[in-house]
Amino acid sequence: MKKNAILIILPVVMSLASCGGQNIPDSSETKIESSIDNTSVITSSSSEVVSSEFSITSSSIVTSVESSSTSEDVVPSENEKNYGTVELFMANYKALVNKDAGSITYFTKSSADYQSPSKITIAIDEDEYLKTTIAQDSDGNDLSPAYRYLALKGNEYYDVDYDGSIYSKAKRYKVGEGSASDYISESEAQSTFSETKNSAGNAIGKIYTIKYDVKLNELISDLIVKDYGFYPEDDGSAYIEFKAIQIGSYFGNYFTIELDLTPKGDIKEGYFKRDMYMGANWDSSKGEKADGANPNAWFSCSVSNVIYSNLENTALFDSTAFFAESVTGIKYHYYQSDMESGTSTERNRALVGDYLTIKQFDFDNIKKTPSTACDLNSLFITKSSNEAVINDAEGYWKAVGVGTAEITIGNSFKSDVAKVTIEVVEELTTVTPEEPAE
Repeated sequence: MKKNAILIILPVVMSLASCGGQNIPDSSETKIESSIDNTSVITSSSSEVVSSEFSITSSSIVTSVESSSTSEDVVPSENEKNYGTVELFMANYKALVNKDAGSITYFTKSSADYQSPSKITIAIDEDEYLKTTIAQDSDGNDLSPAYRYLALKGNEYYDVDYDGSIYSKAKRYKVGEGSASDYISESEAQSTFSETKNSAGNAIGKIYTIKYDVKLNELISDLIVKDYGFYPEDDGSAYIEFKAIQIGSYFGNYFTIELDLTPKGDIKEGYFKRDMYMGANWDSSKGEKADGANPNAWFSCSVSNVIYSNLENTALFDSTAFFAESVTGIKYHYYQSDMESGTSTERNRALVGDYLTIKQFDFDNIKKTPSTACDLNSLFITKSSNEAVINDAEGYWKAVGVGTAEITIGNSFKSDVAKVTIEVVEELTTVTPEEPAE
Protein backbone atom coordinates (compact mmCIF):
# COMPACT_ATOMS: atom_id res chain seq x y z
CA MET A 1 0.00 0.00 0.00
CA LYS A 2 1.44 3.36 -1.04
CA LYS A 3 0.30 6.40 0.96
CA ASN A 4 0.65 9.98 -0.19
CA ALA A 5 2.70 12.22 2.05
CA ILE A 6 1.01 13.80 5.03
CA LEU A 7 1.93 17.45 5.40
CA ILE A 8 3.24 18.63 8.76
CA ILE A 9 2.62 21.99 10.34
CA LEU A 10 5.69 22.78 12.47
CA PRO A 11 8.24 25.58 12.64
CA VAL A 12 11.31 23.39 13.04
CA VAL A 13 11.85 19.71 12.31
CA MET A 14 14.53 18.10 14.44
CA SER A 15 17.04 16.00 12.54
CA LEU A 16 16.70 12.26 13.01
CA ALA A 17 19.51 10.22 14.52
CA SER A 18 20.00 6.75 13.17
CA CYS A 19 20.37 3.65 15.34
CA GLY A 20 22.96 1.31 13.79
CA GLY A 21 21.50 -0.62 10.90
CA GLN A 22 18.13 1.16 10.95
CA ASN A 23 16.57 2.62 7.84
CA ILE A 24 16.18 6.38 8.02
CA PRO A 25 13.78 7.54 5.34
CA ASP A 26 14.84 10.32 3.02
CA SER A 27 12.72 13.08 1.60
CA SER A 28 11.30 10.80 -1.07
CA GLU A 29 9.78 8.37 1.43
CA THR A 30 6.29 8.52 2.85
CA LYS A 31 6.28 10.01 6.34
CA ILE A 32 4.12 11.32 9.14
CA GLU A 33 5.90 13.67 11.52
CA SER A 34 5.06 16.10 14.27
CA SER A 35 6.94 18.53 16.46
CA ILE A 36 5.78 19.89 19.80
CA ASP A 37 7.15 23.04 21.41
CA ASN A 38 8.53 23.29 24.94
CA THR A 39 5.23 24.29 26.51
CA SER A 40 3.10 21.30 25.53
CA VAL A 41 3.05 17.63 26.33
CA ILE A 42 1.19 14.67 24.87
CA THR A 43 -0.14 12.12 27.35
CA SER A 44 -1.89 8.87 26.67
CA SER A 45 -4.84 10.00 28.80
CA SER A 46 -4.94 13.45 27.16
CA SER A 47 -5.41 14.91 30.65
CA GLU A 48 -4.12 18.29 31.75
CA VAL A 49 -1.05 18.33 34.01
CA VAL A 50 0.22 21.50 35.65
CA SER A 51 3.73 21.93 37.13
CA SER A 52 5.62 24.87 38.57
CA GLU A 53 7.79 25.20 35.47
CA PHE A 54 5.31 24.54 32.70
CA SER A 55 1.61 24.61 31.95
CA ILE A 56 1.33 21.18 30.36
CA THR A 57 -1.73 20.44 28.25
CA SER A 58 -2.72 17.81 25.77
CA SER A 59 -2.05 18.63 22.15
CA SER A 60 -3.26 17.28 18.85
CA ILE A 61 -1.14 16.87 15.76
CA VAL A 62 -2.39 19.10 12.96
CA THR A 63 -2.04 17.42 9.59
CA SER A 64 -3.36 17.77 6.09
CA VAL A 65 -3.64 14.81 3.74
CA GLU A 66 -3.26 15.23 0.01
CA SER A 67 -6.02 13.75 -2.10
CA SER A 68 -5.37 10.15 -3.09
CA SER A 69 -4.69 9.26 -6.69
CA THR A 70 -7.44 6.62 -6.43
CA SER A 71 -11.04 6.94 -5.43
CA GLU A 72 -10.75 4.14 -2.90
CA ASP A 73 -10.35 4.92 0.78
CA VAL A 74 -6.85 4.20 2.01
CA VAL A 75 -6.82 1.58 4.77
CA PRO A 76 -4.19 2.38 7.43
CA SER A 77 -1.76 -0.35 8.46
CA GLU A 78 -1.77 -1.82 11.96
CA ASN A 79 1.37 0.16 12.74
CA GLU A 80 -0.27 3.39 11.65
CA LYS A 81 -3.36 2.62 13.70
CA ASN A 82 -1.25 1.88 16.76
CA TYR A 83 1.60 4.41 16.44
CA GLY A 84 0.74 6.88 13.68
CA THR A 85 0.50 9.81 16.10
CA VAL A 86 2.31 10.62 19.34
CA GLU A 87 -0.92 10.03 21.29
CA LEU A 88 -1.21 6.54 19.84
CA PHE A 89 2.48 5.85 20.41
CA MET A 90 2.35 6.80 24.07
CA ALA A 91 -0.86 4.88 24.61
CA ASN A 92 0.58 1.69 23.10
CA TYR A 93 4.30 1.97 23.88
CA LYS A 94 4.22 -0.11 27.05
CA ALA A 95 2.49 -3.00 25.30
CA LEU A 96 5.02 -2.75 22.46
CA VAL A 97 8.14 -3.09 24.62
CA ASN A 98 6.62 -5.62 27.03
CA LYS A 99 6.19 -8.34 24.44
CA ASP A 100 7.88 -11.61 25.33
CA ALA A 101 10.76 -12.32 22.99
CA GLY A 102 12.07 -15.81 22.36
CA SER A 103 15.50 -14.43 21.49
CA ILE A 104 17.09 -11.00 21.54
CA THR A 105 20.58 -9.52 21.29
CA TYR A 106 21.34 -6.10 22.71
CA PHE A 107 24.04 -3.82 24.02
CA THR A 108 23.78 -1.65 27.12
CA LYS A 109 26.07 1.23 28.03
CA SER A 110 26.13 3.53 31.02
CA SER A 111 28.13 6.42 32.41
CA ALA A 112 28.50 4.46 35.66
CA ASP A 113 32.03 3.13 36.10
CA TYR A 114 30.88 -0.25 37.35
CA GLN A 115 28.65 -0.99 34.37
CA SER A 116 30.78 -1.92 31.38
CA PRO A 117 29.34 -2.42 27.89
CA SER A 118 27.83 -5.85 27.52
CA LYS A 119 26.29 -7.97 24.81
CA ILE A 120 23.39 -10.13 25.92
CA THR A 121 21.60 -12.96 24.16
CA ILE A 122 18.49 -14.59 25.56
CA ALA A 123 16.68 -17.76 24.54
CA ILE A 124 14.83 -19.39 27.41
CA ASP A 125 11.49 -20.77 28.57
CA GLU A 126 9.35 -19.80 31.56
CA ASP A 127 11.33 -21.86 34.08
CA GLU A 128 14.85 -20.81 33.14
CA TYR A 129 16.87 -17.77 32.28
CA LEU A 130 20.22 -17.17 30.70
CA LYS A 131 22.48 -14.14 30.83
CA THR A 132 25.32 -14.22 28.34
CA THR A 133 27.91 -11.49 28.71
CA ILE A 134 30.63 -11.28 26.08
CA ALA A 135 33.44 -9.01 27.23
CA GLN A 136 35.10 -6.87 24.58
CA ASP A 137 38.61 -5.55 24.11
CA SER A 138 39.47 -1.92 23.36
CA ASP A 139 38.81 -2.50 19.65
CA GLY A 140 35.33 -3.88 20.28
CA ASN A 141 36.22 -7.51 19.54
CA ASP A 142 34.38 -10.20 21.47
CA LEU A 143 36.44 -12.01 24.10
CA SER A 144 35.67 -15.25 25.95
CA PRO A 145 31.95 -15.56 26.79
CA ALA A 146 30.64 -15.78 30.32
CA TYR A 147 27.33 -17.43 31.18
CA ARG A 148 24.92 -17.18 34.07
CA TYR A 149 22.31 -19.87 33.69
CA LEU A 150 19.53 -20.78 36.10
CA ALA A 151 16.85 -23.38 35.44
CA LEU A 152 14.12 -25.09 37.44
CA LYS A 153 12.91 -28.04 35.38
CA GLY A 154 10.67 -30.55 37.07
CA ASN A 155 12.72 -32.27 39.76
CA GLU A 156 16.05 -30.69 38.77
CA TYR A 157 17.51 -27.31 39.65
CA TYR A 158 20.57 -25.89 37.83
CA ASP A 159 22.77 -22.94 38.74
CA VAL A 160 25.76 -22.36 36.44
CA ASP A 161 28.09 -19.37 36.63
CA TYR A 162 30.75 -19.87 33.97
CA ASP A 163 33.44 -17.54 32.66
CA GLY A 164 36.05 -20.07 31.60
CA SER A 165 38.24 -19.48 34.66
CA ILE A 166 39.02 -21.61 37.70
CA TYR A 167 36.39 -19.59 39.53
CA SER A 168 33.59 -20.90 37.32
CA LYS A 169 31.04 -22.95 39.21
CA ALA A 170 28.12 -25.20 38.43
CA LYS A 171 25.64 -26.69 40.86
CA ARG A 172 22.88 -29.19 40.19
CA TYR A 173 20.28 -30.21 42.72
CA LYS A 174 17.50 -32.75 42.88
CA VAL A 175 14.26 -31.09 43.91
CA GLY A 176 12.72 -33.11 46.72
CA GLU A 177 13.44 -34.51 50.14
CA GLY A 178 16.91 -35.95 50.60
CA SER A 179 19.92 -35.80 52.87
CA ALA A 180 22.66 -35.45 50.25
CA SER A 181 24.27 -32.07 49.63
CA ASP A 182 22.78 -31.89 46.13
CA TYR A 183 19.17 -32.08 47.27
CA ILE A 184 16.95 -29.04 47.66
CA SER A 185 13.34 -28.83 48.83
CA GLU A 186 10.73 -27.78 46.29
CA SER A 187 9.82 -24.65 48.26
CA GLU A 188 13.47 -23.62 48.58
CA ALA A 189 14.11 -24.23 44.88
CA GLN A 190 11.11 -22.10 43.88
CA SER A 191 12.12 -19.35 46.29
CA THR A 192 15.79 -19.35 45.24
CA PHE A 193 14.89 -19.30 41.54
CA SER A 194 12.46 -16.40 41.95
CA GLU A 195 14.77 -14.34 44.16
CA THR A 196 17.77 -14.78 41.87
CA LYS A 197 15.75 -13.99 38.76
CA ASN A 198 14.27 -10.85 40.33
CA SER A 199 17.60 -9.58 41.68
CA ALA A 200 19.31 -10.15 38.33
CA GLY A 201 17.55 -7.10 36.88
CA ASN A 202 17.84 -6.15 33.22
CA ALA A 203 18.84 -8.52 30.45
CA ILE A 204 17.63 -11.62 32.23
CA GLY A 205 15.25 -14.21 30.91
CA LYS A 206 11.83 -14.17 29.38
CA ILE A 207 10.77 -11.08 31.23
CA TYR A 208 10.29 -8.38 28.62
CA THR A 209 11.84 -7.50 25.30
CA ILE A 210 13.14 -4.19 26.55
CA LYS A 211 13.25 -3.29 30.22
CA TYR A 212 16.15 -0.90 30.25
CA ASP A 213 14.66 2.09 32.04
CA VAL A 214 11.61 2.15 34.29
CA LYS A 215 10.80 5.76 33.46
CA LEU A 216 10.73 5.08 29.74
CA ASN A 217 8.98 1.76 30.21
CA GLU A 218 6.13 3.45 31.99
CA LEU A 219 6.18 6.60 29.81
CA ILE A 220 5.32 8.78 32.78
CA SER A 221 2.68 11.44 32.30
CA ASP A 222 4.93 14.45 32.98
CA LEU A 223 7.04 13.91 29.86
CA ILE A 224 7.29 16.99 27.68
CA VAL A 225 7.32 15.69 24.12
CA LYS A 226 9.86 17.50 21.95
CA ASP A 227 9.57 15.62 18.68
CA TYR A 228 7.75 12.67 17.14
CA GLY A 229 8.23 11.11 13.73
CA PHE A 230 6.35 8.15 12.25
CA TYR A 231 7.61 6.87 8.87
CA PRO A 232 5.56 4.06 7.28
CA GLU A 233 6.84 1.76 4.54
CA ASP A 234 4.82 0.20 1.72
CA ASP A 235 4.95 -3.25 3.34
CA GLY A 236 3.35 -2.00 6.56
CA SER A 237 6.57 -1.72 8.55
CA ALA A 238 7.52 1.60 10.11
CA TYR A 239 10.33 3.64 11.63
CA ILE A 240 9.60 5.76 14.72
CA GLU A 241 11.55 8.47 16.50
CA PHE A 242 10.41 9.91 19.82
CA LYS A 243 12.10 12.64 21.90
CA ALA A 244 10.93 13.97 25.26
CA ILE A 245 12.03 15.65 28.50
CA GLN A 246 11.09 14.89 32.08
CA ILE A 247 11.57 17.92 34.33
CA GLY A 248 12.26 17.78 38.05
CA SER A 249 12.90 20.53 40.58
CA TYR A 250 16.67 20.31 40.16
CA PHE A 251 17.24 17.96 37.21
CA GLY A 252 16.05 17.03 33.75
CA ASN A 253 15.99 13.73 31.84
CA TYR A 254 16.21 13.78 28.03
CA PHE A 255 14.78 10.65 26.41
CA THR A 256 15.27 9.33 22.88
CA ILE A 257 13.59 6.27 21.36
CA GLU A 258 14.17 5.02 17.83
CA LEU A 259 12.39 1.89 16.61
CA ASP A 260 12.22 -0.18 13.44
CA LEU A 261 8.93 -2.09 13.50
CA THR A 262 8.02 -5.11 11.42
CA PRO A 263 4.68 -5.19 9.56
CA LYS A 264 3.35 -7.19 12.53
CA GLY A 265 4.25 -4.36 14.90
CA ASP A 266 7.17 -6.16 16.55
CA ILE A 267 10.49 -4.45 17.23
CA LYS A 268 13.11 -5.41 14.66
CA GLU A 269 15.75 -2.99 15.92
CA GLY A 270 15.63 -0.32 18.59
CA TYR A 271 17.68 2.36 20.29
CA PHE A 272 16.92 3.90 23.69
CA LYS A 273 18.78 6.63 25.58
CA ARG A 274 18.36 8.71 28.72
CA ASP A 275 20.59 11.73 29.46
CA MET A 276 20.34 13.23 32.95
CA TYR A 277 21.33 16.85 33.59
CA MET A 278 21.58 18.34 37.07
CA GLY A 279 23.46 20.94 39.09
CA ALA A 280 25.33 23.44 36.93
CA ASN A 281 24.36 21.48 33.82
CA TRP A 282 20.64 22.07 34.38
CA ASP A 283 18.96 25.46 33.99
CA SER A 284 15.94 25.19 36.29
CA SER A 285 14.72 28.70 35.40
CA LYS A 286 14.30 27.66 31.76
CA GLY A 287 13.47 24.01 32.41
CA GLU A 288 16.19 22.81 30.05
CA LYS A 289 19.85 21.78 29.98
CA ALA A 290 22.38 24.59 30.23
CA ASP A 291 24.04 25.77 27.03
CA GLY A 292 26.92 23.52 26.08
CA ALA A 293 26.32 21.17 29.04
CA ASN A 294 27.17 17.49 29.05
CA PRO A 295 24.91 15.01 30.85
CA ASN A 296 25.84 14.15 34.44
CA ALA A 297 24.74 10.55 33.81
CA TRP A 298 23.48 8.63 30.81
CA PHE A 299 22.23 5.21 29.84
CA SER A 300 21.70 3.74 26.39
CA CYS A 301 20.50 0.45 25.00
CA SER A 302 20.33 -0.90 21.44
CA VAL A 303 18.53 -4.08 20.47
CA SER A 304 18.52 -6.27 17.37
CA ASN A 305 17.89 -9.83 16.21
CA VAL A 306 14.60 -9.90 18.09
CA ILE A 307 12.66 -13.12 17.53
CA TYR A 308 9.18 -13.38 19.01
CA SER A 309 8.50 -17.01 18.11
CA ASN A 310 8.71 -19.76 20.73
CA LEU A 311 12.18 -21.29 20.64
CA GLU A 312 11.37 -24.60 22.33
CA ASN A 313 14.03 -26.55 20.42
CA THR A 314 16.79 -23.97 20.58
CA ALA A 315 19.79 -25.29 22.52
CA LEU A 316 21.46 -21.95 23.16
CA PHE A 317 22.87 -23.21 26.44
CA ASP A 318 23.59 -26.85 27.24
CA SER A 319 23.75 -27.11 31.02
CA THR A 320 25.06 -30.69 30.91
CA ALA A 321 28.30 -29.42 29.36
CA PHE A 322 29.30 -28.12 32.79
CA PHE A 323 28.74 -31.30 34.83
CA ALA A 324 31.41 -34.03 34.94
CA GLU A 325 30.68 -37.46 33.50
CA SER A 326 34.10 -38.86 34.43
CA VAL A 327 37.30 -37.63 36.07
CA THR A 328 40.73 -39.25 36.34
CA GLY A 329 43.86 -38.16 38.19
CA ILE A 330 42.27 -37.11 41.50
CA LYS A 331 44.56 -37.68 44.50
CA TYR A 332 44.07 -37.78 48.25
CA HIS A 333 46.56 -35.02 48.95
CA TYR A 334 46.31 -31.87 51.05
CA TYR A 335 48.05 -29.78 53.69
CA GLN A 336 46.75 -29.89 57.25
CA SER A 337 47.40 -26.73 59.23
CA ASP A 338 48.18 -26.73 62.95
CA MET A 339 46.75 -23.55 64.42
CA GLU A 340 48.86 -23.73 67.58
CA SER A 341 52.25 -24.26 65.96
CA GLY A 342 51.46 -22.42 62.74
CA THR A 343 52.92 -25.24 60.67
CA SER A 344 51.37 -27.31 57.87
CA THR A 345 51.77 -31.04 57.40
CA GLU A 346 51.55 -32.57 53.94
CA ARG A 347 48.98 -35.36 53.92
CA ASN A 348 48.56 -38.12 51.31
CA ARG A 349 47.39 -40.80 53.75
CA ALA A 350 44.54 -40.83 56.25
CA LEU A 351 44.87 -41.57 59.95
CA VAL A 352 42.52 -43.92 61.76
CA GLY A 353 39.81 -41.68 63.19
CA ASP A 354 40.02 -39.03 60.39
CA TYR A 355 36.84 -37.76 58.78
CA LEU A 356 37.13 -37.51 54.99
CA THR A 357 35.76 -34.56 52.98
CA ILE A 358 35.98 -33.58 49.33
CA LYS A 359 38.27 -30.67 50.29
CA GLN A 360 41.02 -33.19 51.08
CA PHE A 361 41.33 -34.23 47.43
CA ASP A 362 43.65 -32.64 44.87
CA PHE A 363 41.88 -31.81 41.58
CA ASP A 364 44.89 -30.18 39.93
CA ASN A 365 46.11 -31.58 36.58
CA ILE A 366 43.20 -33.96 36.22
CA LYS A 367 41.42 -35.11 33.07
CA LYS A 368 37.66 -34.59 32.95
CA THR A 369 34.83 -35.29 30.55
CA PRO A 370 33.43 -32.96 29.35
CA SER A 371 36.42 -30.64 29.49
CA THR A 372 34.15 -27.69 30.41
CA ALA A 373 32.87 -29.38 33.59
CA CYS A 374 33.11 -27.03 36.58
CA ASP A 375 30.98 -28.80 39.22
CA LEU A 376 33.90 -30.67 40.84
CA ASN A 377 33.66 -28.84 44.16
CA SER A 378 30.06 -30.02 44.54
CA LEU A 379 30.95 -33.72 44.24
CA PHE A 380 31.10 -35.93 47.32
CA ILE A 381 32.08 -39.45 48.41
CA THR A 382 29.41 -41.98 47.44
CA LYS A 383 30.99 -45.38 48.16
CA SER A 384 33.89 -47.24 49.79
CA SER A 385 35.22 -50.55 48.48
CA ASN A 386 36.41 -51.61 51.97
CA GLU A 387 34.11 -50.54 54.80
CA ALA A 388 36.47 -52.09 57.35
CA VAL A 389 38.89 -49.32 56.41
CA ILE A 390 36.58 -46.41 55.43
CA ASN A 391 32.83 -46.32 56.02
CA ASP A 392 29.95 -43.95 56.71
CA ALA A 393 28.45 -45.73 59.67
CA GLU A 394 28.15 -42.47 61.60
CA GLY A 395 26.67 -40.53 58.69
CA TYR A 396 30.11 -39.23 57.74
CA TRP A 397 32.85 -40.96 55.81
CA LYS A 398 35.49 -41.95 58.35
CA ALA A 399 38.77 -43.87 58.39
CA VAL A 400 38.07 -46.69 60.87
CA GLY A 401 40.86 -49.20 60.25
CA VAL A 402 44.34 -49.68 58.82
CA GLY A 403 44.51 -50.66 55.15
CA THR A 404 43.48 -49.34 51.74
CA ALA A 405 40.09 -48.60 50.21
CA GLU A 406 38.96 -47.36 46.82
CA ILE A 407 36.70 -44.36 47.28
CA THR A 408 34.05 -43.54 44.66
CA ILE A 409 33.22 -39.85 44.09
CA GLY A 410 30.03 -38.62 42.45
CA ASN A 411 26.65 -37.13 43.26
CA SER A 412 22.97 -38.07 43.31
CA PHE A 413 22.77 -37.78 39.53
CA LYS A 414 25.85 -39.88 38.72
CA SER A 415 27.29 -41.78 41.66
CA ASP A 416 30.45 -42.95 39.87
CA VAL A 417 32.34 -39.95 38.46
CA ALA A 418 35.82 -40.76 39.78
CA LYS A 419 37.72 -43.31 41.89
CA VAL A 420 40.57 -42.65 44.33
CA THR A 421 42.58 -45.17 46.36
CA ILE A 422 43.30 -44.07 49.94
CA GLU A 423 45.73 -45.61 52.44
CA VAL A 424 44.82 -45.46 56.13
CA VAL A 425 47.56 -45.75 58.79
CA GLU A 426 47.80 -45.61 62.59
CA GLU A 427 50.18 -42.68 62.57
CA LEU A 428 51.95 -40.44 60.11
CA THR A 429 55.72 -40.78 59.82
CA THR A 430 57.73 -37.72 59.02
CA VAL A 431 60.44 -38.33 56.47
CA THR A 432 63.61 -36.39 57.23
CA PRO A 433 66.10 -35.73 54.46
CA GLU A 434 69.35 -37.67 54.65
CA GLU A 435 72.46 -35.80 55.74
CA PRO A 436 74.82 -35.18 52.83
CA ALA A 437 77.92 -37.39 52.84
CA GLU A 438 81.08 -35.76 54.08
